[in-house]
Amino acid sequence: MRNRDAHNQGIRMHGLNSAKLYALEHAGVGGFSFLVFFTATHLANIEAVGTLAALWALVSVQSAVCSLGLDRLTYAQAGREAAKRSSEASSPTETLSHAIRASLLPRVGLAASVGLGIYVTTLIALAILSGAHATNLYALLGMRLALGVIEPLRTYHQAVDAPARYALARIVSLGVASLALLITRGASGSLTGVAFIAGLEALAFALWMTGKSRAFGVRGDEWQDLSGLLKTSLPFLVQSLAIMIYLRIDMLYVAQQFGPSDTALYASAARIAEIGNGLALVAMLTVTPPLIHQLRKSGQHVGWSGLLIGMLGCAAFAAVCWIAGPHLLSLLFGRGYEAASLILAIYALSVPFVFLGGVSSRLHASFDNQKLPARITVLGACLNVTLTAILCAYVGPIGAALATVISYAFVAFSLWFAFLRGLATTLDDQVSEQSPM
Repeated sequence: MRNRDAHNQGIRMHGLNSAKLYALEHAGVGGFSFLVFFTATHLANIEAVGTLAALWALVSVQSAVCSLGLDRLTYAQAGREAAKRSSEASSPTETLSHAIRASLLPRVGLAASVGLGIYVTTLIALAILSGAHATNLYALLGMRLALGVIEPLRTYHQAVDAPARYALARIVSLGVASLALLITRGASGSLTGVAFIAGLEALAFALWMTGKSRAFGVRGDEWQDLSGLLKTSLPFLVQSLAIMIYLRIDMLYVAQQFGPSDTALYASAARIAEIGNGLALVAMLTVTPPLIHQLRKSGQHVGWSGLLIGMLGCAAFAAVCWIAGPHLLSLLFGRGYEAASLILAIYALSVPFVFLGGVSSRLHASFDNQKLPARITVLGACLNVTLTAILCAYVGPIGAALATVISYAFVAFSLWFAFLRGLATTLDDQVSEQSPM
């Protein structure tokens, strides 16, 4: 019994460390994205920066496509089995089935084939439609598609709660690339150099992670029926695309409708707001684990103070953007970017909803309810696309920011009230079971 208690305590401690690693990794990714844009604004004119921002958003959406939903499928399959085996003292999560581990590298190979096709096709299209500058930038930024290719490996490690296998390496990779960006800015380098650093960081990490896979029991000796695999992963692909469209459609639409200058202004506001999103993520990872523990222990006596503090902190960030937006934009990116102050003020209102939506999604997942959040996310993506097209026609790029806030609020409140409704039903069932006949 003592050994079992020690084992459970170790799992809890490992989960806490995992949460910190996830937070550090996400903070590193967000910080690097911000630094790429920050460096670009000090090395190139506003039109060139707008082109870079549009291509960055395009690569993000393409990464979701080339992963084919295999990342989320892997997470679901490995997560279910890991949870089942962790309940058995004699079967640790490392003994996942041969079928899952042996098919991971083939899944990566399939994603790599799709990613290469997307990369070459986009290069040809840009060469015909946009000219040499955009083509050269994409040739370098497109290396970031490698991150989508290795997503099945990353989600596998997440499913078995082992982010230490890759997160520290990614943090180091981002740190080295960030230092290279600072050196490039100090040496008055070019926008091409910025794109090269961003692309090379992603490609180098992807190659490292793939090469390291066999050390963690990942093999490629079992190619499954590809048509059956893709059929199974199709719903996950739809969900991944919905999330990426949800996150990037505003930037792509502004780029397509209003040109590179407005895209650069919109991107400058988005980058500052995404700092708030990163803080919201850290707050979410801090608040959610104890909240889940309380709910599982006693759903009738739950302290919501952590959730309230997180919401107030995110609201405070939004207030700062409203009050000091022009000064922040001028300080970080230059005086030409002050024109994005209203976009920033509106966009920052989404930060509290990012926090609430993240907490709500984790609560649903902790009680094994994944289908409803997926449906709500798809609806949110459709709402975002529709409102972006409608509002931009009347108020320009500001409409994209408004659409983002409205769709984020819709998803956050839908997830939250759905969870509360499900929680109330669960508590009523528990009371009914405890009541005497």
